[in-house]
Amino acid sequence: MAQREVLIAVEPGDTKDRHRALPDGQLVEAGRQPLWAAAPEVVEPVVAVRRGAQLADPAPEKRRVGGDAHRAVQEECGLRQQRIAGECRRDLVGPRAPVRRPGAQPVVPPCHRTIFARDPRAGADRRDCGAMLTARLTAQLLAGEPAPDPVAAVQRLLAVQAQDPRGMRLAIRARTLLGATTAADVERALTDERTLVVSWLNRGTLHLVRREDWPWLHALTTPPLATASARRLAQEGVPPADAERGVAAVQRALAADGPLTREALRERVAAAGVRTEGQALVHVLLAATLRLGLVRGPLRGARHAFALARDWLGEEALAPVDRDAALAELARRYLAGHGPASERDLARWAGLPLRDARAGLAAIAPELTPHADGSVDLARRPPGAPLPPPRLLGAFDPLLLGWASRAELLGAHAETNVVTANGIFRPIALVRGRAAAIWRIERGRVVLEPFGGLSRRVTAELERDGADVRRYLGG
Repeated sequence: MAQREVLIAVEPGDTKDRHRALPDGQLVEAGRQPLWAAAPEVVEPVVAVRRGAQLADPAPEKRRVGGDAHRAVQEECGLRQQRIAGECRRDLVGPRAPVRRPGAQPVVPPCHRTIFARDPRAGADRRDCGAMLTARLTAQLLAGEPAPDPVAAVQRLLAVQAQDPRGMRLAIRARTLLGATTAADVERALTDERTLVVSWLNRGTLHLVRREDWPWLHALTTPPLATASARRLAQEGVPPADAERGVAAVQRALAADGPLTREALRERVAAAGVRTEGQALVHVLLAATLRLGLVRGPLRGARHAFALARDWLGEEALAPVDRDAALAELARRYLAGHGPASERDLARWAGLPLRDARAGLAAIAPELTPHADGSVDLARRPPGAPLPPPRLLGAFDPLLLGWASRAELLGAHAETNVVTANGIFRPIALVRGRAAAIWRIERGRVVLEPFGGLSRRVTAELERDGADVRRYLGG
């Protein structure tokens, strides 16, 4: 089958899945191209599939022998592992019925199983997972009323994962009014308006946040990173005394000449006699972020520049933070963009101990509506909006990272194709609220790699969204 010369192209043939890992916390910086227009170096998928064919499983040892069952997946709500005997997204992947080994007990596919009851056979407290899905899509601004601008989108989500520059910008596109914003609006918010910044926050990962939220998020989420930071510095050949010199060199350079790109800081740190090869410089900069409060604010050409928060955001950025009040705000704002969710979802997303998640939720208990399984949502939230039209989401989209489990979004079939063995989250096509394909930009067009057959209507809608991706990125 020849490759279709349209914005959405389905590739023929089968090739081996390959990808390149992103160094810890390091933003991709792509030569002289605009940062948002560069091909993502985070992942370089070259999986080619025949229409309706199953993608190669990178972990075949985790699958049962034979082609009649999908690999084991971890159930929601702490249930034991069970084998998924079929695929719940039949409306997306064609009319073929699930196949079950003769004599095997049928297993209810996850998207048809309640995720509010620990016992899948229980009936009294069940809530259809479709209601959970629409509620979360609405909270994420993927269904219902979109945000008017990038800052409003980030305000709803609180923090947008940002180690993939293009994925970060595409997360904003998917949550703002269609055709109303471009990637240049995100650059303007970072560079000119200073309303958005990027920094190492939750789980030691780069996140895009509003300037007003950086101080208390930094105060809450970075202290747990100190031990791991010191360990990684040692592994990179930077002993404690060298690390102190490196942090001091960063402080002097930014105070005198900041903002500065990573390349400029490399020269200053190396001049202080501190190793910068491999991942050493990245971890020196992380240590400086933890101790001094660094943010990545302006773009210098295609390079994202570092600045001292007190210089870029003002002295108030490093004012003392009331930790109890910050935990309450964390719980409130997390639920605004991710509810319904559990205390474990919050703890995992923020990278904080479970006790902190519980304390934050307890502080706003009067504002919450509890559910039978212990998950909660903000009270008086409107019902979830109807499912959105087919849409292309970028790499590391917040929808893939907001909760402890992705089973309802990805299903057993898609999990191994969307999330690589080393934790790279590929761009996905969302159809009827669930992942139906991965995609990439190749030679100026969107190439779609579906998990199964897509209808002409869905393909046409994804073509239109692909055109908007090109418009948004300026391509």
